[in-house]
Amino acid sequence: VLESGRIDFSGQQLATKLSNALLVSSGVVAFIIGFVMQRLSYSFAAYAFGVLVTYFVALFPWPYFKRNPVVWL
Repeated sequence: VLESGRIDFSGQQLATKLSNALLVSSGVVAFIIGFVMQRLSYSFAAYAFGVLVTYFVALFPWPYFKRNPVVWL
């Protein structure tokens, strides 16, 4: 899976969209958890978990980031 660190341009765009969506949604979920539980530490823990999930999904060059390779002349 991680044999080549190169992803294509549409894969970079997808990674950016995924990371933005995951970070915003984890922030919203962390706020709701912290508000409902009335504990700021739960909010921080939920957001940290969301950041780790985002890191795992968007950082590595997964095959779904390599679907449209650039063909050079």
